[in-house]
Amino acid sequence: MNTVAQEITAESLIRKLRERADDACATCSGGLPFADMLMSIAMGFQNKPLCLPCLAGELRQEIEPLRSQLLDYFSQRECYEGAWRWVGEQEDSHATIPTTRIAKPTGSVEHHPSGDTITHHAEWDAGDMSCGDLVLELRMRMQKMSPLTILKLRATDPGAPADLPAWCGLIGHRLVRATHPEYWIERKV
Repeated sequence: MNTVAQEITAESLIRKLRERADDACATCSGGLPFADMLMSIAMGFQNKPLCLPCLAGELRQEIEPLRSQLLDYFSQRECYEGAWRWVGEQEDSHATIPTTRIAKPTGSVEHHPSGDTITHHAEWDAGDMSCGDLVLELRMRMQKMSPLTILKLRATDPGAPADLPAWCGLIGHRLVRATHPEYWIERKV
């Protein structure tokens, strides 16, 4: 558990992008534009960034819907929105976030009466771990679990109530219950 919250800022994301500027896609070894790298970081692949086609393949999603969902996710978080603007400047592209926003991706949540318990198969206390590190570790833990098993997560970071449902919606896991700071996440099939 972290003793000090690690705040994610546009500057910290840009620093990560600069540090990995020479990286190739971890799957296909092809070029890795900053835009794709930032999307990889948002999805928890910061140690093994993937190009957008490989990221979509890994997540078993179509490229364009995934890109749209990530841009919507970026538009709701100052840190990613600022880093996305920097990406546009570096790549001399039109890396803008659309002004017409799609529906906010959320994991489906089943509300249970407070007395009901949810059977879980693993438990993890992430403490005050912030967004980027949290989703990276969460992705690795979920990969180790069998499909349809449930992880009980405790995350005290103030961004968790917004970040975890959005992340589950992007990945395809089901957020069974969310009562900050506790979350029950069912691994997708």
